[in-house]
Amino acid sequence: MWRIAWLLAGLAPIATTALAFASAAGGRSTIRITVAPSSGNGRSHFAVSFRAPQQTGASGSLVRHYRVSASGGSGRRCESNASVFVPETRRGQHVRVVLAPPGPFHTWCAGKFAGVLQEVSQPVCPEGKLCPLFIAIETVGRFSFRVA
Repeated sequence: MWRIAWLLAGLAPIATTALAFASAAGGRSTIRITVAPSSGNGRSHFAVSFRAPQQTGASGSLVRHYRVSASGGSGRRCESNASVFVPETRRGQHVRVVLAPPGPFHTWCAGKFAGVLQEVSQPVCPEGKLCPLFIAIETVGRFSFRVA
């Protein structure tokens, strides 16, 4: 039994990577995402809005959630990426999350930022039970903003 657990644990990183690349390459069409403001300064907060294509949270043997991430710009003593998980949603719900400059400097680096909305799925695993180890990541939308 422990050999199966070690085998599954060893294959998990490979399966996770394969699923991440496979889901980024194809899948459903992207959804409309808006960002306000479309450009700002190093201290700006960017509101990312969209309609949830799926309900998230635990459902059967899976738990789903959305993650909004953006990266770009470069410099010293500034932040070039940020990520935020979206609270549970209903299908079709209008969702709005805010990306603020994270980290110790709390200021964005100047430049163009490319963002993605991803749906992340993973198994619900009861404590003390063997469970498949995977995380499926699918990009469902893209957006951008600029920092001057």
